Amino acid sequence: MKRRHFLTATSTVGAAALAAPALGQGRLSISIGNVWSQQTDGRGELAARLAARIEGLSGGTITVSTREFGGLASDTMLAALRAGEVNAVLGAEENWMELHPAFGVFTSLPGGLVERELEAWFRVGRGQDAWDTFAAEYDLKSHYIGDTGAEYAWTRAALTGTAMLDGLTVATRGLAADIYSALGARVRPQAAGVVNPGDVELAETGPVADTAQLPTLGFGHLTLATATRPSSALSLTFTKSSWDGLTEEQRRILEASAMAESHIVAAQGMKRNAVSKQIFRLVNSVSVTNAPQPVFDAMLEASRDRFSELEGQDDATRSLLREYRNFGEAVQVWTRVADAPFTLSRARNAAAG
Repeated sequence: MKRRHFLTATSTVGAAALAAPALGQGRLSISIGNVWSQQTDGRGELAARLAARIEGLSGGTITVSTREFGGLASDTMLAALRAGEVNAVLGAEENWMELHPAFGVFTSLPGGLVERELEAWFRVGRGQDAWDTFAAEYDLKSHYIGDTGAEYAWTRAALTGTAMLDGLTVATRGLAADIYSALGARVRPQAAGVVNPGDVELAETGPVADTAQLPTLGFGHLTLATATRPSSALSLTFTKSSWDGLTEEQRRILEASAMAESHIVAAQGMKRNAVSKQIFRLVNSVSVTNAPQPVFDAMLEASRDRFSELEGQDDATRSLLREYRNFGEAVQVWTRVADAPFTLSRARNAAAG
């Protein structure tokens, strides 16, 4: 089965009066709850960098404080956001899957768009409009803030076939958890911001660079080209009511800051993941292989089934997934005729990859 082949195939939450960002004499003070600890490699640096960028672009009229949310349950983060304890959450949209599972689409849809395709859907497709419409039902407004790349499977023993997944203990999050469950695994969902998977047999908890310490915890096998988490998009989420309360200039500054950081996040993620993978190969500390074809095919089959289940839930989700599928079908045409042939030829002729 070809990658993403399956692509060819709500109720509202009552919103009380919510606390808005602190305003006064043309100045704005906002607090951002950060899912990742500042000590976390890669994504942990984003909150401080974003805060500095917002303050710089605003000329000091917007000040930003941060609060670490690492390891907290998503409902706790949502409660803090709605109560005005923080004005925004820096994390991933799958944090809100308890409201509706389709929020997971905006972080990583199994078998779906890879990172630059997902960004293209938001930027030049109808992805941001679809996102805004869907999230508004839950009084949320989110901004894409980059993608740290695909998340792959770390295992204690080599992943040899689909039978191995039956009964396997797996740490993952988002819609990927549904796929592993469908394949017979015992899933232990990981809280947002947690990379250390604990006592499990398969871990899929972050991009390669951010999980580079897992070999020291007994995960000696890295399986690439899985279908479960082809991207890991990050987001900055406000309540829609508080976002609407900002001035047009303040919204422009925050949007510009998010866009600027998204490019840096994506570039750094690509570099850090590639360097980490190369180190593993050079020091022979990790067995790096691609997913066996039967495993990949089974993951895509389960992904297609989950996509169909989501489509059948309600009109809002059906409309959202229709936009996703239409864009996915379009970009696959270009990937097939341009990107894929070039990438394969480069790998053969320049010993890349």
